[in-house]
Amino acid sequence: MIEDRLYGIRELYESSPLWMRKGAGLLFRRLPNRLRYGPVYARMRTLLRATREMRRDELDSIENRLLRDAVASAYANVPFYRDAMKSRGIEPRHVRSRSDLCLLPLLERGTLRDAADALRSEAHGAQRRLYVTTGGSTGDPVGFDLETGVCRSKEAAMLDHAWSIVGYKRSDRSAIVRGSVLGRDRVCDEDPIKGSLLLSSYHLTDAHVPMMVDRLKAYRPRYIQGYPSSVAILARHLLETNTSPPEGLRALLLSSETLRPDQRRLMAEAFRCRVYSWYGHAERVVYAAECEHGDGYHLFPEYGTMELIDEAGNVLPWEKGVTGEIVGTALWNRAMPLIRYRTNDIATVGTDGCPCGRPHPKLASVEGRIQEFLIASGGRPISTTALNMHSDVFDRVDQMQFRQHEEGCVELHVVPRHGFGERDELAIREQVGKKFGAGTELVLRRCAEIPPTRSGKRRLVVQDLPVPDILAGALPATAHGA
Repeated sequence: MIEDRLYGIRELYESSPLWMRKGAGLLFRRLPNRLRYGPVYARMRTLLRATREMRRDELDSIENRLLRDAVASAYANVPFYRDAMKSRGIEPRHVRSRSDLCLLPLLERGTLRDAADALRSEAHGAQRRLYVTTGGSTGDPVGFDLETGVCRSKEAAMLDHAWSIVGYKRSDRSAIVRGSVLGRDRVCDEDPIKGSLLLSSYHLTDAHVPMMVDRLKAYRPRYIQGYPSSVAILARHLLETNTSPPEGLRALLLSSETLRPDQRRLMAEAFRCRVYSWYGHAERVVYAAECEHGDGYHLFPEYGTMELIDEAGNVLPWEKGVTGEIVGTALWNRAMPLIRYRTNDIATVGTDGCPCGRPHPKLASVEGRIQEFLIASGGRPISTTALNMHSDVFDRVDQMQFRQHEEGCVELHVVPRHGFGERDELAIREQVGKKFGAGTELVLRRCAEIPPTRSGKRRLVVQDLPVPDILAGALPATAHGA
């Protein structure tokens, strides 16, 4: 597809003068989807429309067929999986469904980094591979290959389908508040290809936010895409200044960070529209999104296969209320198939069935990465979800971040707002301290700003304790299924 061919020159495009980008962008946007994204886009959209009306057993059958094809291709073409399966006496015929995946090894992030050559398909030459990297928001970025003409086409189709639930179309005007790098001292810009207004998530300060809000109101987007932490800063400004949101705004489309309940309430009040959240990652192994009824995330098995595991790597049963680490298997990427890839994300199984009628299984929540757990004294894990406050304790805090370097000791860095004082500090220490319990030290530090990561996110937790130590307490200790 054309987008894959142009991917390598995106930096040249982004650094070009605005008049040049506008001309190129206008021409590119006029291209039909079959040229921009190739035939895979249309096939994926057709599949997603069909599964919308299927029974659950029909959806399971499609997932298992795609899974069998992915495993067979990996065995035939990928040294890492061929060797791993042979060493276990396994052949592709032994993996008939999701329940058989436990026969295969888990793929660690470090293995993806260190054994990249062995994970590349021998059937895919350089022209059929596109090298990309994760955003590195955890401080541990990793690179991998996508299959050209397939993976990014499928991703575009999946995104368009999920967002269409709230009415989104690619022709709609959108504002994007994510990790866009606009160049030195550029706070706002237009992306002619996407037809969007870009707002820099690196410049969300008191000096720039009022101008960003003015640009938003003048631009009048129908949708705002962004990181929850970034859009929440704009929302707070709207409420504090009693400013109305942009006219015609239909929904906020949020991802890449855990959306906290307090953030959802804040943004819904400020922007006066639907707050819509979805879950995915650069590795493209699992995709889940809210539907029009909210109340959890629908998982899309036609995109990728998902398992939940405990801290020992044992598969957990898919039953309401079960919580575990998300393990994903990509069903479409033949260039570097990721099978049973550990995401370090935590999710809880939701209730079967939904008023929307879709057959897709549901997650009650995606609580964020294992690194987003804090460890109280005695090794007790505290999810950031549990730290949500249902009071005004943080009303005079602009931004905050938890940092942990040792068990039982947590630093809370806060960017104070006007009027923040000793009484606020005491209230925070008391209420947050109750969450951690006796024996855990809470150190509160005031700071001028919470620096964004390289991808423009503002992490709620900077966790320096080793992942295995966190995992030992964050997940169920025993397995209930194979």
